[in-house]
Amino acid sequence: MYIDRGLMPIHETILEVAEEPMFIKKALAEKYWQVVNTAESIIKHQCENIFILGNGDSYFCGQMVQLAFENWAGFPIEVPQGYEFALYGSPLFTKKSAAIVISSSGRVSKARETLDQVAKSDAFKIGLTDNNSSDNPFIEKTDIQIVPEAKKKGWPTQTTLTSAVLLIGLSIELGRLRGCLSGEQYETLKHELMKIPNKLAKALDSSKRTSTSMARGLANCPMYSFVGSGPGVGIANLGVALMNEAPQIAAVSYQVEEYHHSLRFSVLSPQNIPVLIALNGKAYPRFIETAESIVNWGVPFAAVVNEGETTIKNLSTWCFEVPALPEPMSALTALPPLHQWSIDLTDIRLLNGYRRTPIVP
Repeated sequence: MYIDRGLMPIHETILEVAEEPMFIKKALAEKYWQVVNTAESIIKHQCENIFILGNGDSYFCGQMVQLAFENWAGFPIEVPQGYEFALYGSPLFTKKSAAIVISSSGRVSKARETLDQVAKSDAFKIGLTDNNSSDNPFIEKTDIQIVPEAKKKGWPTQTTLTSAVLLIGLSIELGRLRGCLSGEQYETLKHELMKIPNKLAKALDSSKRTSTSMARGLANCPMYSFVGSGPGVGIANLGVALMNEAPQIAAVSYQVEEYHHSLRFSVLSPQNIPVLIALNGKAYPRFIETAESIVNWGVPFAAVVNEGETTIKNLSTWCFEVPALPEPMSALTALPPLHQWSIDLTDIRLLNGYRRTPIVP
């Protein structure tokens, strides 16, 4: 392996991805009380809606979990892009809002402008950050915090996934407190959440052969189109971010109907490979139709499907099979294979002579 000296180096990322299941198990054991306290505080402040605010991977993390808050917590929820919110605000953002502001590092960035917009409001302010320093403004300027302390020396992987898992937990705890979940539903979902580390380990382990094959077969592919629906929209956007950050390849994302409706597959070629985040859920039939259209166009494609799915798997050229989860948390097991693929693809590009940028221009 070439020793990468670029921004967010590969060798750090390899360790952080490998540790994801173990770290998330630790976070659920040691930090879940922060999730429970946050849920109780949201109820105490009589909040009427929730905003999840972030930039980049933090923004996409919010998209991953939005359905869980809608289905389980029973809250109206908004997930605007953080900087856009800082500039334009929202008429739905009031003193009865709970604002979850995400910044893993808390470093100087446009995320601080989002935080400042929230800080000057009367909303209930929640910081979600991995930096436990007392001078971190995402701790200083918020009313309560969730601090997983995940690692991010490589490109964003462990931090994003850990935040998503704990936010799913928050949606479940709010559902319990608000009576949106029955006792049995709560216990079932909480049990499912606590099994996530084992399912993440399985998703990572089972992805390695496919990831290596994809990286070798697509080493020279200059463009990808990631396609998702529901929580998979966040995964599609994270897929784009991973391609941009890691192997530094161009990529775009679409919601499945926008991809199919606008005939995006008609401009595909072996130089623009689709990646379908085709998990079990309401949009699954449209993913089958999309996969069939891509095949009819004669273009190879990759897919992420749940274990036991055969239709899209048999149509695809490359396929990650991941453990199934209830749809609102289904994105959690879909992300680790993309993390692994971003590592393998970056490794091959480095071995072939590509050099990742060491700085932000």
